[in-house]
Amino acid sequence: MLFNRTGSVKYISLLLFFLCLCESKSWGDVIVTNSISTELRYNSNPNYVANDERASDDFVLLISPQIELLSEHRKFNLNGFYRPTASFYYNNTELNGISHYVTMGILTKLSLKTNIQVNEVMNFERGNFDASQVVGIQHSGMSIWSNTTSLRLNHEISSKSTIIMNLSDSITRYEDITSVDSRVDIVGISSSHNISDSTSITSSYTFSTYRFILPSSTTQIENHSLSLGFSHAMSSSLNIAFWSGVVYVPGVNNYYDWVASTNLRKSFEKSAVNIGYARGNSTTSGLSNLLNINETYSIEYSYTPTRLYSIDLYGNYYENNTKPIRVVSISSYIVGVSGSWRPYEWMGIRMGYSHFEQSSNRTLGRNLMADNVFLSVTITGHPSRF
Repeated sequence: MLFNRTGSVKYISLLLFFLCLCESKSWGDVIVTNSISTELRYNSNPNYVANDERASDDFVLLISPQIELLSEHRKFNLNGFYRPTASFYYNNTELNGISHYVTMGILTKLSLKTNIQVNEVMNFERGNFDASQVVGIQHSGMSIWSNTTSLRLNHEISSKSTIIMNLSDSITRYEDITSVDSRVDIVGISSSHNISDSTSITSSYTFSTYRFILPSSTTQIENHSLSLGFSHAMSSSLNIAFWSGVVYVPGVNNYYDWVASTNLRKSFEKSAVNIGYARGNSTTSGLSNLLNINETYSIEYSYTPTRLYSIDLYGNYYENNTKPIRVVSISSYIVGVSGSWRPYEWMGIRMGYSHFEQSSNRTLGRNLMADNVFLSVTITGHPSRF
């Protein structure tokens, strides 16, 4: 099911884009970079079927050419990016298709202390993805089209304080007519203040509207979020950040909940460790009368002995539960290792392995697991000026 609706944020982004085009007197500062990536991947469960079903493993070849544009002017910067990805499965040919990813960004200075940034992201994907828009939940694939337009206004109140206003409009459309299209509009305002060179505090308020489009009706859920946070550099190599807040959802039985995020980063001479926790919420398509609580525990270790080599180890654990009624209760985790090597300035090679496992304690969701092994080569051309 598809629907058409254009938000005012999109009109603002198009207006800024054309104003910047008119302002530009010369295109001699446009930098274009081309590259192509080829990846061979083995997936033990490409359709993400349940453990009690017979999974058919497969190899898939992914080919992704991409083009990036950057233009810097005295009053504004423009950037654009386009990447199509063609997938070729050896056995599961019904999963073959072409995905498209496009971004466009504009950053312009209104004054010495004020700037405005607009970003447009469009994505069409054919394959496995998070069909319920919940982090850490895998479902079998279908075609999905999404479009997000965001506007960010940044104003420096003083040398230590900044206020930021955010607007965004997101649309998600599904190929399957039984799926529920959705639209999310967000308005937010936040501030940051540097107490010292190593410590800063933040505050924010966000109002979100979720709309779920059905053939004969539209369901709308509103969400209010208020949070406070701080970040502190304990030393030149140790940083910690934390924020927490409350969420009020009047459309879900006047439900209250809490959100939080914390991150610890420790840097060494040739490596770094990141440890994080995040608790967030969303209103899931098809379950608009419930609030989904997502908790993420993450750890990552990166080792870079030289600028030509790097190794990454990571692990994420997810918990997803709906409230006030526990219709969805899904836990999952992913662990993996990857490495990269750049033998030449124009060539990058990556390889890695990951294991994903999901468990459902309710009727919604499925128990499944999947292993992935990949090898990719990226060739990057020399930047060209026009």
